Parts: sequence; structure tokens; C-alpha cells
Amino acid sequence: FMGHYDSGIYYAAKNISLLPYQLLIGATAALFPAMSAIHESNDSENFRFYANLTMKYLFLALIPSIIFMAAFSEIFILLIYGIDYIPGVLTQQLLSFAFLVSVGTAFLTTLMVSTGHTRDIVLAIVVSLCAHTLGCFILIPVHGIVGAALSWIIASLLGFTIMSGLLTRREGKVIPWRVLGKCVVAMVPSVLAYVMLASLNIFVAFATSVLVYASLVFLMKVVSWKDIQFVMQSVVGHQASE
Repeated sequence: FMGHYDSGIYYAAKNISLLPYQLLIGATAALFPAMSAIHESNDSENFRFYANLTMKYLFLALIPSIIFMAAFSEIFILLIYGIDYIPGVLTQQLLSFAFLVSVGTAFLTTLMVSTGHTRDIVLAIVVSLCAHTLGCFILIPVHGIVGAALSWIIASLLGFTIMSGLLTRREGKVIPWRVLGKCVVAMVPSVLAYVMLASLNIFVAFATSVLVYASLVFLMKVVSWKDIQFVMQSVVGHQASE
């Protein structure tokens, strides 16, 4: 689809975008034994509770990290690859948001493996890969490496939707759709705040963006002081047990 130069820029952008993904994918994998044990105990209510809670905090933490990677994409590319790869900045920003969906999909994969629904995982992966291939055929000739990134976003959203639908059908409501929707709503004005201030100072723009996001998350009651106390008590209890 692409020449050697464009391919190099695309993979450089992709590798930088993978940084938060690799950190969080380890966290989702670490949940497998606990979620599997809860499911084996036939405690479906507890399984759904912890699945909802984990997805909620996963996206709450992931969105600011994705905004961070997108905001400082030019600096990362300059530091790691050099000025020749600056054309990959927009691609890296788009891929950062694609990996936001990919981390959510990875968590759903953990849940589906822990519940034994591995065939559903294969179905979702095959469909998303086919969609990505088709998207590359259509979008790359028109938009180049940006088209490849857009194709990945579309395929990731499709895979996440299929996997979440299949998991909901098998295990009930395990995804907090209302909470995720509020996180996305909070993300939009925070991104706009960054875009409006980025021409002045990217550090001030990023700080303002995070402040806007955090404020909206509290105002929409996605996170409350009760949630924070619950997390703190869980951490303290875990440390005491060790």
C-alpha cells in the first residue's frame, strides 16, 4: 500500500503510540486470574461489579495518557526518531486514540478468556482485521499513512463493539456504557481546550486539558469521593495483607 518512506514514518508513529498501550495491557493481563476465579465461583453479580469497576477506572486513566501522547507527539518523534519523521505527527496522534479502543478491547479479551468464550474473541479479531484490510485498500490511496491510521480506528471500534456485544450476551451487563459515554463526553472539550491553547504553549495547553477533563468527570459524577475512598481502602488492605 505504501512506499518505504511512508512505511517507516507510519511504524515510527505506531511504535510511539504503543508506549501507554504496553503499560496498560500488562495491567489488564494481570486481572485474568482474579476474574477467572470470580467467574469459577459462579458469582455473576460480583463478576459484573468488578468488570464494570475495572473498565471504568481503566478508561479514566487511559484518556489523559492518550491526550498526553497526542499532545507531545512531535516532541516524542523528534527525541526518538529525529526531524525526518515529523510528517508522522498527525498519524501518531490518530493512532493514540486507536490504542484507546485497543486497550478496552484487550480488557474485554481478558474477560472473555476468563469466562471461556475464546471463539468469540477469534470472531471479533477476524472481522476487525478484514475491516482494517478493506479500510487500507480504500483510504491509503486517498489519505496515505493518515488513511492507514483512520482504518485502524474504524477496525478497532468495530472489534470492540462486536466483542462487547458478544460478552454482554453471554455474561450480562459487564460494560458500564453510561460511564464510558460520560468519559468520552468529558474528553471532547478537554481535547478542544488543548487545540485552542496549543499554539501558545503545549505544556499549558495539556495542563488545561487535563484540568477540564478532571472537572467534567467530577461534575458528571463519573468519579466521586466515595470511589476514591474505595480505591484507597483497597490499596491499604492489599498492602496490609502482604
